[in-house]
Amino acid sequence: MKQILKARFFTPLAQCPIGALRAVCMLGYLTTFLAAGAAAQGANADLAGNWKGELGEGAAKLHLVLTITKASNGEFSGELNSVDQGAKLPMDSITLKADVFRFEVKAVGGVYEGKLNSAGTEIAGTWTQSGVPPQPLKFARSTADSGAKEKSVQNVPEGPKEKPLSAFLDVVVPIAS
Repeated sequence: MKQILKARFFTPLAQCPIGALRAVCMLGYLTTFLAAGAAAQGANADLAGNWKGELGEGAAKLHLVLTITKASNGEFSGELNSVDQGAKLPMDSITLKADVFRFEVKAVGGVYEGKLNSAGTEIAGTWTQSGVPPQPLKFARSTADSGAKEKSVQNVPEGPKEKPLSAFLDVVVPIAS
């Protein structure tokens, strides 16, 4: 019995039929591709939500918020909110292939392309806009609470500010005699 088990389970690779070796290799390739597909699909599912970023430096720094939603058919949609400028722009196309995230904002001739980290919490890339040199731009996933707070503050329109009437004016009025 021991001899049969040895022949059955411990057959040297050289004695294996070529077809069996091919089947094992194909199974390995199939497993690898399925795992990669599942990882990419998992990344797609995690892209929806709010993402914060800062473009530029110093006084010219712009605070940006991406709001991305995922439809039932798997397609993404969203808007780019330039908080400091009070502009909300629709994103015309959003793609995530493996870990490469890309979106376009045709209204301003802008394109962003970056890599999503393995944890799905940050995207590091480059913002390119017509007539402006490419600039590095990193987005970080925003928590639900801070996103809700930002939305409530951002939806309040800021109108012109009136000067207080408590200022004294000296007016010289000529009187004709």
